[in-house]
Amino acid sequence: APLFGIINTFPPEKRLLLRERENGMYRLSAYYISKMLTELPHQCIFPIVAVSTLYWMVGLQSTVSAFLTLVGLTMLLSLVAQGLGFLISAGAPTLNTALVMSNLVILPFMLFGGFFTKTAAIPVYFKWLNTISFFRLAFQAAVVNEFKDVTFHCEGICPYRDGNELIKASGIDPDCLFGNVMGLVAYLVGVRLLAFLMLWIRTRPKVKHA
Repeated sequence: APLFGIINTFPPEKRLLLRERENGMYRLSAYYISKMLTELPHQCIFPIVAVSTLYWMVGLQSTVSAFLTLVGLTMLLSLVAQGLGFLISAGAPTLNTALVMSNLVILPFMLFGGFFTKTAAIPVYFKWLNTISFFRLAFQAAVVNEFKDVTFHCEGICPYRDGNELIKASGIDPDCLFGNVMGLVAYLVGVRLLAFLMLWIRTRPKVKHA
């Protein structure tokens, strides 16, 4: 949702932005940072409201640390998707092109992120999509946050004795939480820098010859 809500940011304004840059009215960095800041509250508040509403209804771990960690992961995922939306929006010449590009980019990341298909079951020629998927980073971190060191109490036979067995059976590293969070942070910074570079290239004023 954050990605699709942001892809219409730049295409309608590129001509105006190019003209104003040619006139030296403001720096591109000021325009870009202002765009990010205006979208920031929405991208932070929505995950907090969504997780706060669903967390206790679903019956996840009733600890403050687990709850806050999931909120943080959801916010990071939202901000990464927003940054990817900025990148697509900056590179696409029209809104329709941006819509097509966003689907082509986001669907493979979702399909091979580990939620719909276990990592071990992904064909070798699609492994690279799993490796670079930011959904994988968030999903694996959320699984570890919820199930690590949790003991299951079942009536009858338990398929897994505890959360650690479930994590390992899912092909997830039990100690991946910190590394995946850092991966999401790196993703967040990387896509936003690439979006700025793309916007700079697409709206660079033409050199006027005497």
